[in-house]
Amino acid sequence: MGSAGLLTIVSNSTEIHKLASNFDSIPTTHNCKRYLLDFQSGQRFVEIPSAAGGRNRRLRWSIQIPSVCNMRDKGQNRGPLWRGRILSTEAIQAVQALRRAKGDPQRLEKAFATKIPRLLKKDLLAVLQELQRQDQCDLALQVFKAVRKEMWYRPNLSLHADMIMMLGRNKRIEEVEAVLLELQKEGLRPDTRVCTEIIGAFIHVGMVQNAMETFELMKQTDCHPDKSTFTVLIQGLQRLGEIDLATAVREQSVQYLDEPLEIFEDVSQEVLAL
Repeated sequence: MGSAGLLTIVSNSTEIHKLASNFDSIPTTHNCKRYLLDFQSGQRFVEIPSAAGGRNRRLRWSIQIPSVCNMRDKGQNRGPLWRGRILSTEAIQAVQALRRAKGDPQRLEKAFATKIPRLLKKDLLAVLQELQRQDQCDLALQVFKAVRKEMWYRPNLSLHADMIMMLGRNKRIEEVEAVLLELQKEGLRPDTRVCTEIIGAFIHVGMVQNAMETFELMKQTDCHPDKSTFTVLIQGLQRLGEIDLATAVREQSVQYLDEPLEIFEDVSQEVLAL
C-alpha cells in the first residue's frame, strides 16, 4: 500500500451507528451520510446509506492511513511517537522529508528550508524529539541548532540533556562535549540530570576515568548525585567488569540516598539478567 493509499474495511452497521452517533454528519451526494471519526490511528470517514435496509447491512469504512505508516517504514516505527503524543501531519511530513533527504546535501538543505521554518513551536520540538527517539543523530543536531535560533527559544537544560542522552547512547562523545560547551555558553550550569547523562555517555564508550571524574565533580558542587546517577554509574561499572570500583561507589551512596540497599539489590538483579 502506498503512503497516501486508502484501506477499506467492512463493518457491521449497528456498531457504526452506535460509534458515530455523537459526531456531526455531513450529507453526501450518494444518498447517504458521512461521519468523520478521529482516532489515534487516523481519520475514518464512515458512509451510512440513508435508504431503507436491514440493521445488519454491511458498510464500508474508508480509513486514511498517515504516510508515516507505509510498509517500507514499518520496521523502523518503534512505540508511540513523542512520548505518547501523536505528531501533527506537519511534524510527520517534516521528519519523513528530512530522513529521505539526509543522504543528499542539496535535498537536505531544501528540506530544511521548506519544512522546518513553517513549523509551530510544539511541532518543531516534536520533530526534534522524534529524531532523537529514532537515533537520527545528525538530523537531530541540525534541528537542535534550528530550535536554538528561534525567537521564542530560551536556554533550556532539558533540551540539552535530551541531546546528550541520545548522543551518549550512540557513542558520539565529541558531540556530547560540544553540546555541553554550548550549554555553558548559554549561561546554563549542568544539573544532576545533565551530569548523569554525561556519565552514561562516558560509560557507553568505556571511558571509566572520565565517568568517575564527572561523578567526583558532582559531589564537589551543589549538583549532587541522585538515585539515577548511582544506578547508571554502578550498573555501567559492573558491565565493564569494574566490580571493585562499583562497590566503592555503592558505599558512597549511603551519604546521598535514603534506601541504597533496596536500590542496588534491583540493580544487581538487572545486571545478572543481562
